[in-house]
Amino acid sequence: MIDFLVIILMVIALVLFVLSRHQLDRTKKSMSEHNYIEELYSRVSKAHGAGKTKEEIIAMMKKDYGLDEDEAEYIYHRTPDVQKEDKS
Repeated sequence: MIDFLVIILMVIALVLFVLSRHQLDRTKKSMSEHNYIEELYSRVSKAHGAGKTKEEIIAMMKKDYGLDEDEAEYIYHRTPDVQKEDKS
């Protein structure tokens, strides 16, 4: 009887371990995506501050990050520095 209880507890511990590893992997993936987007926004802001044109910035995003035209334009308009200028 005690052997059976120990086996059940070990199985539960194994399941909890596997689930925690799965959650950790999901969190790592989410954080790396967040860092990627922050890096992209930072590069767009720097290029915008350096006086590059919208077309030059979009071409840079397409070349360096493999984005298509619509994605690059969306990111360009979502960058905080560009949004501030558009409101002015």
